[in-house]
Amino acid sequence: MPDVCVTVGRPGTPVIQAPPLIVIGILARHDQPADLLQKVAEYQAFGVPHIWVIDPWHKRAFQYGKGNLEQVETALNADTVEVPREAAFDGLWPSAVGFATLTAIRTPIPLLMLACGLVSAQQPAIAPKFEVFSIKPCTTAPRGGFDGRETAGRLHLECFTLDSLIHDAYLTFPDGKPLPTNGLMMPPVPYWQWRQDIKGSTGWIKSDRFTIDAKADGPAIGAMMRGPMMQQVLKDRFKLLIHREPRPVAAYELTVAKGAPKFQPAAEGSCLVLTPDKPPPTRQPGQDAPRPICGGTRVSPTGGVDLAGVSMAFLCWRLSVVTGRDVIDQTGLTGIYNVHLNLTMNDLLISPRSPSVTSNNPVPEASEPTGNIPSALRKVGLQLQPAKITADFLVIDHAEKPSAN
Repeated sequence: MPDVCVTVGRPGTPVIQAPPLIVIGILARHDQPADLLQKVAEYQAFGVPHIWVIDPWHKRAFQYGKGNLEQVETALNADTVEVPREAAFDGLWPSAVGFATLTAIRTPIPLLMLACGLVSAQQPAIAPKFEVFSIKPCTTAPRGGFDGRETAGRLHLECFTLDSLIHDAYLTFPDGKPLPTNGLMMPPVPYWQWRQDIKGSTGWIKSDRFTIDAKADGPAIGAMMRGPMMQQVLKDRFKLLIHREPRPVAAYELTVAKGAPKFQPAAEGSCLVLTPDKPPPTRQPGQDAPRPICGGTRVSPTGGVDLAGVSMAFLCWRLSVVTGRDVIDQTGLTGIYNVHLNLTMNDLLISPRSPSVTSNNPVPEASEPTGNIPSALRKVGLQLQPAKITADFLVIDHAEKPSAN
């Protein structure tokens, strides 16, 4: 759902059912470039002819047109992102003058003021909730320790700890948005923040397991049920009190080195998108190698490894796994690329987490990355630079075991 849309004439219903003329999506604080592309794909599929994405945190604006997503010139002020109206309405009202101004207030729906046309902010939908919710102690853990399944409006979670439920509700699906379905499946927060140890998660919170069966009061996707709807259940049934605590942590920033990146955009259809209901094809003897999996890594016939169809945000996710620190995308590259790195598979094994991402340790001094990763990145026009960022850590203030029903 876009944050703001522009229609010709007044919509007949509170929820717009026909493609509006323009939609403006607002990136949240922790959104990555992959989220930007996901927004564009959703609006394009709905048939919207003019798409804007505003990044108020970095004072940037992007316009989608003719198959490309381009950053446009903006006037950068303390509280606004101003875009020349002739750019915003190119091809619609060429004689228009003035500015379209976005006030980047830090609320879920920033204010957009346009002097031309009718601006209609969509009415917030009524948040779904569970009409039936059952919690029982887990008696026999499934293979793998726990299992989760969701269908339209129904949720079954078998043998989850409260710690796991909190990770799901507050870190994996905090806004009820599903993970990307383009093969680059990653939560909306950096890797080690996602894997954080929750302060106060001790004893039964990490050990006792519960089986949950629930039914929503209407249509609800799995991400909504496991995110915002579960947050409310945790407050009601587990008496959970929780807050976020910002702390400085050591990290790396991925930037473009001097010169242009030395890798190419991935051609459409050049890699295979995997979804939960679409496993990879089985290769038969004598058959050519199948297309690489989008977001996958495989050994290159010429040496090194190939990453197929990856965004820079996803590359940062992979680099975070192997460096032990979160890697933040500062490349400004918003496309999908094929990247060849002169590394071995052993170089990409998971690293022990850095002390900077555990809950109670002081921040270590920023240091240059070591190993083979930095040199491999430099060969493709990228570089890692030490940095310090502020990360949100979850802190449990109170929780109680729920009564079974």
